[in-house]
Amino acid sequence: MTEDFADDLVLITDQDFTKAEALNAERFHEFSRSRNEMAFERLRDVIRSISFPTSVGALAKSLDAGDQSFRTVFIAIYEGLLSVDRTIPIDTDTAVYLGVVQ
Repeated sequence: MTEDFADDLVLITDQDFTKAEALNAERFHEFSRSRNEMAFERLRDVIRSISFPTSVGALAKSLDAGDQSFRTVFIAIYEGLLSVDRTIPIDTDTAVYLGVVQ
């Protein structure tokens, strides 16, 4: 590696994240491959008219985008539009909030 490659190098091991965090990240990576822009735009409209917190399942159901609904909500979580506790497996019962929780 050349000197200008990076300012810092960080080693990440399996002790740095939970099994659930790894699973969630894998799912995000897979879901992102088939991102549905129309469903994502619908999600942007829907979140303006509902109150938070809600569940991932309720939000997905309100999208009415079939099998793309859950995937769209999941992607929105990882892109910062929505937030959840990522240290647990994200499923339809997971509480979801608007925006990034600090």
